[in-house]
Amino acid sequence: MIYFCHFFSVIGVKLGERGLGLFHILTGGWLLYLTYAVAVNSSLGYHWRV
Repeated sequence: MIYFCHFFSVIGVKLGERGLGLFHILTGGWLLYLTYAVAVNSSLGYHWRV
């Protein structure tokens, strides 16, 4: 989805720029969750879904 929105932002569609920002934030949030979950799972022995 990031590449799809990037295409539209390059050709000048404002909605593509907003979508690009949204998907960057969602991807960053997902990566932060994965990092935190792996750290908690390995250090405390929890079983969070990764």
